[in-house]
Amino acid sequence: MTERFEIVPPFREYETRDSFVSRLAALNQMVSVVDMARLLGESNDRSNIEPRFLRFAAMAGIDPSRFDRHSPKPGYGHAMLGDHKVHTTQVWKLQARYCPKCVVEDVEKGSGPIGARTFQRFWWLWTAIEKCPDHGCDMAVADDVKRSFAPDLCAFVSQNFPRILAIATAAQATCAHPLDVYLRGRLTGENEALELLDNLPPAYLIRLCEAVGRDAITKTGGSQTLEPAHMRVGFELLARGRARFLAHLESNARKFDKGRGLTRNAKYGRIYSLMTKEIADPVWAPIRELLWVDACNTLPLAPGEEFLGYHLEKRLVHSLHTASQVWRTP
Repeated sequence: MTERFEIVPPFREYETRDSFVSRLAALNQMVSVVDMARLLGESNDRSNIEPRFLRFAAMAGIDPSRFDRHSPKPGYGHAMLGDHKVHTTQVWKLQARYCPKCVVEDVEKGSGPIGARTFQRFWWLWTAIEKCPDHGCDMAVADDVKRSFAPDLCAFVSQNFPRILAIATAAQATCAHPLDVYLRGRLTGENEALELLDNLPPAYLIRLCEAVGRDAITKTGGSQTLEPAHMRVGFELLARGRARFLAHLESNARKFDKGRGLTRNAKYGRIYSLMTKEIADPVWAPIRELLWVDACNTLPLAPGEEFLGYHLEKRLVHSLHTASQVWRTP
């Protein structure tokens, strides 16, 4: 093979660079990216991923930076996906993750080698998106051997398309969950505006949804182990807006106060615990302020009492005890 690829796939919007390399190998009649690298004398070690990609990009005559926004870049405890920080534990790296229905549609509409007809959308890498935002079906993971280098989606599709077609056919076609649609929209900049969530980075948004959802599910007798369900329930409550979310917290807490009045922990639950742990983080400031203003108007806080870094100057709400002292009632 010469130092120039004879066939180069067209650039696809939202494609990861690993997906482009996978299509490049498939179009040039390579069994896999590993074989292409070996033929060109390139190492397949993890340490050589970056130099290997730069050489492939040069041989394809493309600017390697065009994939930067849509390919995960490592950081301290996080990866960057489309200008957003995502926790590294939520980025799927060692095997191809894909929507079976999207792959089948790509193959049926495309031409050329079967594997090269599809491509990996960068939001498929984020495991917080559990179902395809377009089809509502579960995301699938290639069950080939995990590798220390980038997954090869095209090779997997070429070798397993009948099975992928069977999975896609059996998958239930449902409406995508609003959370999956919203998370993809945050990555692409096309999300529906939500007042409580739009200013939170995705990694923070996920933690908040989990905390809210866990309280909502466990207080109604649901399972405490359904983490994806927690996130979805929490998102549905937060997406309603400030007023309706605070009304939910009030009504949910009132079910369990047994006439003794509300406390901060009883009303705000895991959200309060989360805000207490992250009290120095300025990103959480809007949520802390939201709880503070609500607490001032609904909880019997005493003058000088501290709440998430705020201090009350004048009591706005009385308990039965303080009310009896003020108005001398028995």
